[in-house]
Amino acid sequence: MTRMKNNRRSLFITPSQVTEAEGHFVDFEIDIHIELSNDIGRIPKRVQGWLSFEQQENLLHVNGELAFEIFLICDRCLKEYPSSLKLDIQESLEIVNQKSVEPELELNYQETFEQVLRDETLDIQDLMRQHIILSLPLKKLCSENCYNEVLNKFNKEEVQTDPRWDKLKELTKSWES
Repeated sequence: MTRMKNNRRSLFITPSQVTEAEGHFVDFEIDIHIELSNDIGRIPKRVQGWLSFEQQENLLHVNGELAFEIFLICDRCLKEYPSSLKLDIQESLEIVNQKSVEPELELNYQETFEQVLRDETLDIQDLMRQHIILSLPLKKLCSENCYNEVLNKFNKEEVQTDPRWDKLKELTKSWES
């Protein structure tokens, strides 16, 4: 097993480095700053955790844990709020000599792997960024009782509708009762 501690700004690894490592296993201790675009969120402190890369036959398994605090923008009131996240990473990459895409090939989710070339450089920081973005909640709310005065006012306003829709409204009300 090869242990590495990141002391650079970005982390990179190739599948061939994992193959050449003792036991086909490389372990990274993570303590790095990750930038996100402003519309996604802001990570003020360093992301900490670990990642391991293990090769089994033609698959490169990536496992790890990351913990960090992120500031998100509430979808309802548009205020920034803090959230602490702990993220488990499990991903498998297929090591190939040449990338191929077969047209009209049906695969299930267990057969679908991202393909990487044996000497292709993998940006570990980008891999972590992708997992962070995918782990964020779809609906970001600062609290269950978040209140947006403007939105509430808009929802309470009576909207003039076309009188031709009245019959349909009556019909839907009869379904509700």
